[in-house]
Amino acid sequence: MRADRPKHLVFLFAVTAALACAAAASAQTPAPPLPPPDPAPAELPPPPPAPTEAQPAPAPQPTAPAAYPPYPPAYPPQGYGYQAYGYPPPPAEKKPDAEEARADDVVALSAGTFLYNVLGFGVGIQGGAYVATNTLLEVDALTAVAIFPNVPRSDSVSFGVRQFVTPTFYVKGGVRYRRLRTEEYLFDSEPDGYDEFIEQSDIGLDMALGNRWQWGGFTLGVEWFGVYRPLKTLDANQVLKNHETGLETRTGVSESKIDVTHDLRIAHLQLGGSF
Repeated sequence: MRADRPKHLVFLFAVTAALACAAAASAQTPAPPLPPPDPAPAELPPPPPAPTEAQPAPAPQPTAPAAYPPYPPAYPPQGYGYQAYGYPPPPAEKKPDAEEARADDVVALSAGTFLYNVLGFGVGIQGGAYVATNTLLEVDALTAVAIFPNVPRSDSVSFGVRQFVTPTFYVKGGVRYRRLRTEEYLFDSEPDGYDEFIEQSDIGLDMALGNRWQWGGFTLGVEWFGVYRPLKTLDANQVLKNHETGLETRTGVSESKIDVTHDLRIAHLQLGGSF
């Protein structure tokens, strides 16, 4: 055993020396450079989304209006009134009045009935032309019969001006020609078969006041009060009319028999049109 021990030692020594020489040689030789790293691979696009069922678009959410817009909208959003903007409600739409309705009219026509001298009844027609929106030159013709006194009959024609003071209220003035017939007797009881009456004509002033309303081309008027005042008697005759032949005999009458009373018209209703 002792004879083999030197051999083992020699072997270990030789191995140790070889390793030491190899280490010294490697320390003197530089290490080769490392290869460059591989470039990063390009980023791939994302995969397409998986097909899904179509979903309805979400409903838009209402938003509150601005606190102080420059002008209020014509139609405020649901739930927001004009007060929310700091503005008062808009005024109600104004309907056109009678003056605006006749602003472009040229002529006016009407007809109606009235009370004559309280206990009588009359009818009349009127026609005129506008010289301004509130000024109407007018001609009218009236026929009326009174029950009392003496059953007078009045036929007249006038020319005057109807002036509107407000959109509906007017005053009217003009000149009237009247032909008046007054019966001498209420009943035909004369034995000689004649009718006797007084027929006269005169001219004077005519005045009235009333209201006239207008909707489009339709007019409704009420002349509350009208009066005719005769100024001059043109002629006056007493007439005898034969029942059988119809012949009339006219003779002049005294001034005491001439009727110079006024003609009164009350509640003259007038329906017509303005164009």
